Amino acid sequence: MLSSGDINCLQDVMEVISTVQTYDYLEIGSWMGASLHWHLINDRCLSVTSVDLRPMGPVLDERSQVNNKFEYNVTTQDMLDALKTNAIPTDKLTCIDGTVDNIPDWKKFDLVFIDAEHTSKAVYYDATHCLPVMKESCIMLFHDAWIVHEGLENFSNYLDSIKRPFLGGRICGCDVYGLAMGELIKPFSDYAKDKFDNWDNFKRTSRESLKKS
Repeated sequence: MLSSGDINCLQDVMEVISTVQTYDYLEIGSWMGASLHWHLINDRCLSVTSVDLRPMGPVLDERSQVNNKFEYNVTTQDMLDALKTNAIPTDKLTCIDGTVDNIPDWKKFDLVFIDAEHTSKAVYYDATHCLPVMKESCIMLFHDAWIVHEGLENFSNYLDSIKRPFLGGRICGCDVYGLAMGELIKPFSDYAKDKFDNWDNFKRTSRESLKKS
């Protein structure tokens, strides 16, 4: 679930990129579409692609390695019906019932929000496999950073290893990790650099919280 802080952050980043350019939006894990609708009604957003495997039943989660209690029982049609009920236009929305492996390689995106399986392994996989379909200048956002912080750190290390310059961190007041590359580093930095948590402190408190979950 998105907190009010998460919503404010996601909307703020949408405004950051909208001020600079038009954009194509990609989302990995959409559930009922709450985080899609701002882009669907934003004239600066040219297209929206939602990728969600939508497994029926329990899903893996770092918080439930022993007692797997998290279930996902929402279909794409359920999401589309919810958007329609709220009078959200879907003409620029493409839905893919699958994983990052099913993203068409002929399209490039400016902004991605990753909120799928909440394991560090899955987040790292999703991030590295989204990277080829992202433009050189792009912003990548991740939800529930405290749960998947190890995967996020591994992805940052991967970007360093391939010498891909970026600015990233967990944003205070919410649980979103964001990073920007290319020409979007500057506008993202103007918004986020003073909002980043101390990463070492964040990792420590996240580990402690996971042990209790």
